[in-house]
Amino acid sequence: QVTYRDYIETEAGQTRNNMFIVYLPDISPGEKPFHPIEVALSSTDLPSGITVNQDWQYVGGFNNWNKTALKIAISQQVGPSVYTFNINVKVDGEDYGIVPCVIEVLE
Repeated sequence: QVTYRDYIETEAGQTRNNMFIVYLPDISPGEKPFHPIEVALSSTDLPSGITVNQDWQYVGGFNNWNKTALKIAISQQVGPSVYTFNINVKVDGEDYGIVPCVIEVLE
């Protein structure tokens, strides 16, 4: 289960944080009932003038959840419009797919 903001409004020249909370409710038989998980986020199809970096990560000790922040920087040169890109989600090195993100740059 992944929760995050899939739509962000901002002005050009700003940096926004997007908190991703990843929770694995089902653990395979034979595993510990709770285990810390590592989350790796990366972006694809990034529009020109927008950069995305994984900023920090909090692993829930012996729990099967993780909080991770993405830092999204919008260049001053980015014009007003709606921009879309994808975030790849990997948990413990395993690909869990992509989630969409929309940035609306206001006038």
